[in-house]
Amino acid sequence: LNVTSKDLSQRQQAHLRYLLGWAYSQTAQLQEGESVLSEALRLIKDPDNYLSAQILNALGTVYASMHNYTQGLQAHQSSLDLLEKHPPHDPFFLAQVYSNMGQHYTFLNKFDLAIEMFQRALAATEELANPQNLQSTYWNLLEHKATTHAYHEATLYAYKHLQLQNQHAGQLLRSEIYHYLGTAMLK
Repeated sequence: LNVTSKDLSQRQQAHLRYLLGWAYSQTAQLQEGESVLSEALRLIKDPDNYLSAQILNALGTVYASMHNYTQGLQAHQSSLDLLEKHPPHDPFFLAQVYSNMGQHYTFLNKFDLAIEMFQRALAATEELANPQNLQSTYWNLLEHKATTHAYHEATLYAYKHLQLQNQHAGQLLRSEIYHYLGTAMLK
């Protein structure tokens, strides 16, 4: 791995390998992806954290792409166990893991379990159809990540929160402009 610098912390190296493993998986270089993601998992000092859950999710996806659904299910179950152990949860990530598990069960012809996983995925995101709920979810996740000193993740949730806030402000501005346009046309 040429990109790795000795100046990076072990966590930063693990994060770098996670991103590289994800990129390999997206370009169908599955063996390389599996190797780099497994290495990222070994680098994490505290395997009981959010990055571990992300790495396990990506690893599960790689295994599924290699048609190893049982191993994919194990990786996704480990990811899910980590997520459920430490609330609050990112509902989209939780839904993604449930959905991945549902797909694995489908390929294994375990349709009852697949349906259950897909229903859990839908339930995880049900309340997020309302933009205000989504914005408050991102704010709560931001606060949680900041208090646990996970500043990288806190920054990501801050950006998501701000994006939703800006979208809402843009909608209000458009409504106001339409109001003034209607008033001008009536006169």
